Amino acid sequence: MIALFYSCNALGQTNLRIEIQGGKSYNAFGQGTMSNWGDGWAMGGGVGYRIMPNTDVTLNLLYSHYPYTGNSLFLSFPAIAGLRYSVSGQPSNAYETSIGMRFSSQVHFINPFISLRMGLYILNAGDITISEWFDSNPQKVSYSKYYDSGVSSTDIFLGIGIGFIIPVNSKIGLGLEGRFSQLLNSKGSFLPVIASINYNL
Repeated sequence: MIALFYSCNALGQTNLRIEIQGGKSYNAFGQGTMSNWGDGWAMGGGVGYRIMPNTDVTLNLLYSHYPYTGNSLFLSFPAIAGLRYSVSGQPSNAYETSIGMRFSSQVHFINPFISLRMGLYILNAGDITISEWFDSNPQKVSYSKYYDSGVSSTDIFLGIGIGFIIPVNSKIGLGLEGRFSQLLNSKGSFLPVIASINYNL
């Protein structure tokens, strides 16, 4: 999930650009640590520097938030009369910091592009809490944490994106990008769809 910047002559002659972005982040396959969290939202920004015509180097930071769903819980309880339980979960969040390259072109009034990026993905999985009690003594509740929840991890990721920028004037452009990000050491894939505002300094 990397901020991408356009390099079109219609958008000014300076090499430095900034971007504000936000959108939907799809928990693509619901695997591994994130299997009990759903699709969320993302917001962030970054800077880009044009190193040659239609080629930018980018440095970006993105924050993502994923709500708890509990779709992949594996629970087992003894067959004891009167035993009751409930499960609650906290949202998960992630920080992505990345460096990348973006390759763009100009087609009439629109600038399509392809991006490549890599960096670190810091994932903070929310707590999933299991509560147990007996009908005969409902005020006495025991709590335990579901395995693989409430943990933090840092992983390397690789990503690719495709999108377009529409210039508004010589300074501002509006963009839309679909990205695919794959964590390398753990099971996790994310598909953010990001809208952006680009500003040419």
